[in-house]
Amino acid sequence: MYDNNSLYNLVKETIINLQNGSISFDSYLEVQSKFYKYSLANIMLILAQKPKAICLKDSLAWRRESVKVSKFAKPINILEPKFDEDGKIVDYKIKDMYDISQTNARKRNKKYDNRTILKAFLHNNVAEIKGVDEFDDSNIVAQHEISDKKNIIYLKRGLDYEDIFIALSSEFASIELADDSDKEMYDFKKKIISYLICRSYDIDVKKFNIEKIPASFRNISYINARRELVEIRNAVAKVNEGIDDYLRNINRDKNYVR
Repeated sequence: MYDNNSLYNLVKETIINLQNGSISFDSYLEVQSKFYKYSLANIMLILAQKPKAICLKDSLAWRRESVKVSKFAKPINILEPKFDEDGKIVDYKIKDMYDISQTNARKRNKKYDNRTILKAFLHNNVAEIKGVDEFDDSNIVAQHEISDKKNIIYLKRGLDYEDIFIALSSEFASIELADDSDKEMYDFKKKIISYLICRSYDIDVKKFNIEKIPASFRNISYINARRELVEIRNAVAKVNEGIDDYLRNINRDKNYVR
């Protein structure tokens, strides 16, 4: 059983192990893509305790769904913020979570087809999408610019689903990322964010080439590595928030009875 200090130490240890390769980077990508709404600290805690987790809830939430948690299940401990009267975080408490694999619930299947996910990408909260027939450079399929303080992404018409998702997610990433003097780190984060956005919605990611962690991530301090991971996490969460909003509205419309 963990206490707060041991969980804080586990977060640090997990990030360091991710840097030195003791924890596979793909395991991190798997967890980050599924639990992008969680804080980075909790993503690291899930990665350290149950990297194959799919869907986490506390025992009460599972009970409300008439789902039973196995009596032999070992909880996954995360940190839940405690707030004061002004809504400021004053401390964290340990919260026990259980994965769907530790219950009698059935595994959730993919909810949406590519056409629906594409509509959600196009109705994002990051940039307006405009179609174009061609770019001056034939190698470019999408690019963004700022017009009247508004982000606009120009997308080449006629692309297949997979290329559209990759192109848009890459432009979303470049919009959300802060300027970075380290080009290797910037390109790495951009690719990872794009990959994670796609993977979050079960989009085929075989065209991505993420073979190794760059030296600029491996060799930086724990504090700086955590800062880079937070930026990746925040960018993915921001983009996915707009996509999720659209998908929730679809479900709401389906459930509305006239």
